[in-house]
Amino acid sequence: MTTSRIDAEAICREWLAGNPENSAALVWLSEILLEKGRPAEAEETALAALRGTPASVRALKALGDSRLRQGRLDAAVKAYSEALTHDGDCAEALASLGQVYHHQKRGAEALDMCARAAALAPRNPRIRAAFAVVLSDLGRTEQGRQEYREAVALDPDLPTAAPALAARFRSEKDAPEESATTPLSALLVYILLKLSTLPKAEAAALCERLSLHDALASLPHDRTVAAVPTQRFQEGVRDLLSGDGTAALAAFRDVAEAFVGMMESGRVAEASGLADIVMGRLASLGRSDLGHVAGALAGAVIALSRGELAEFAHLARLRLYTHTDGLFNELVSAVLSLTAPPDPAIRPDGVLGVSTPEQLGAAVDGLRADGYRVMPGRLPAGLVEKLVDFSLTCPADAIFEDGRPVLRGARINLNDPDAVGYNLDSQAVLDCPDVQHLMLDPSFWAVAQEYLGCKPLCVGAVMRWSLPSQNRKPSDALAQYYHWDAGWVRWLNFFMYLTDVDMGTGPHVYVRGTHRRGAKPHELRKRFYARIPDRDIARLYPGQDIVTVTAPAGTVFAGDTRCWHKGLQPVHGRRLTLQFSFASTVLMSNQFFGHKLMLRRTHAPEFRDFLSRNPDAFPGYYYDRE
Repeated sequence: MTTSRIDAEAICREWLAGNPENSAALVWLSEILLEKGRPAEAEETALAALRGTPASVRALKALGDSRLRQGRLDAAVKAYSEALTHDGDCAEALASLGQVYHHQKRGAEALDMCARAAALAPRNPRIRAAFAVVLSDLGRTEQGRQEYREAVALDPDLPTAAPALAARFRSEKDAPEESATTPLSALLVYILLKLSTLPKAEAAALCERLSLHDALASLPHDRTVAAVPTQRFQEGVRDLLSGDGTAALAAFRDVAEAFVGMMESGRVAEASGLADIVMGRLASLGRSDLGHVAGALAGAVIALSRGELAEFAHLARLRLYTHTDGLFNELVSAVLSLTAPPDPAIRPDGVLGVSTPEQLGAAVDGLRADGYRVMPGRLPAGLVEKLVDFSLTCPADAIFEDGRPVLRGARINLNDPDAVGYNLDSQAVLDCPDVQHLMLDPSFWAVAQEYLGCKPLCVGAVMRWSLPSQNRKPSDALAQYYHWDAGWVRWLNFFMYLTDVDMGTGPHVYVRGTHRRGAKPHELRKRFYARIPDRDIARLYPGQDIVTVTAPAGTVFAGDTRCWHKGLQPVHGRRLTLQFSFASTVLMSNQFFGHKLMLRRTHAPEFRDFLSRNPDAFPGYYYDRE
């Protein structure tokens, strides 16, 4: 292949030696140079061709291609647009212009150009594949997948030539029922099952005893799997997908017992085969990459023994969320919630104003539909006043607008012209008796339980001052760019305004319904865990779905912060908020504050009594006890 390219370039140059103004040869040479990764030379050659034939559509297309390859998008648009003035039905110019518009985040124009190109050239697989990408990134996933399938039908070699594109459009039914992994899968599953049932000290000892290298080296290659546990696993999957959680849990427990029995009786190869089936099916159900599944699982194993989530596992879990549009999280959450069913003893009485079944149902229905819900009840004025007073004496991390490092253990000075905010010390917030009292309010636990579908875990409280700034650039440290949270598999946050909040004091903003699958277009998810500019949110979502929460002090609203959300930068006043977070499981989660908090013997008696009656409500993954 390389030889033919070199020969083609040599032939073109030989023709041009005899006739330097041979436009056809110049255009061909430009295309060859671009294919060989020399876009600057390709642009110069295309311009030379246009000097002789300024209306050449092919030369203008080559010029646009060379500029696009150099990242000069506006110049590429100019070349493609000029080509279309000479031939408005040039499908390749339309498709290329659509791709540039796509890079420029001009979604509607990109869609129009690529749709016209595909209609004009329905037998061109490259144009059909480009149209598929634009459709997918604009949230029209199934239509994009169908367009890609038609492109592959036209060119069966397309998946091999562009494997990343193939992976992007792989559907659940395209995924193999069983994935060929390594015996490491079996060891990871085995360790996870063992560690989840052992005390921490024994779990750590087990990790030290296990030698993955020796175990892998000794594994036989025969991987026959017993039919009974495989059949039970498939039954469990069917039960789970049909909504019969009890039957699914029973089936998965049978499979787990069979698996552990295989490992402990020395039938490692058989257990390895079973693990392949389980993990491969999990990847298929979640439409996710098996390597990310293994990474997240391995990280969960390490976290259970060490008390912290490894960075590779955190990234794997984020990738699983973005690649599957949240499907993997929902699948894991559905399985894990079966092990901690709702506690009927939790009553909804309390400050949130959801004491009746109708009020509780309305609040949770609103959360499920919109992702956020302002609660009908408010915090008592006296409690709000005490929390504000506490905040002014609490040690905090000061955040500055001029790029200086965060100042740990600072004294709060709301008049400091350089400070844009303060994150209050997390241990000091937990030690506050008024915060403890509020954390025990049963209405928080009832709403969280009803929404999560399981007994909730309290994973932390955050208190934060946001201050006006002369700098018009929002603060990333104060979450003033659009983002989604990713601390846990499934969670719910409660936000409490402790000061009056209007448009000038930094209100919370969210995009309605974007916690649901299908609401985040691939165009944004492919940026991974990135802050999103306002212009992209405004372009992709209708204005009525971008909701700003202005409200008086004492207002409480719940949020599934898988939604796009942010806090606006204050311009004339200060904002103080308190936030409680509840999760469905600590598995595959981060430590909320980067370290454990201490549940002290000096905490309020009613708080210590609650802990003694509900030891799992404040899990050991996040808290130590004196």
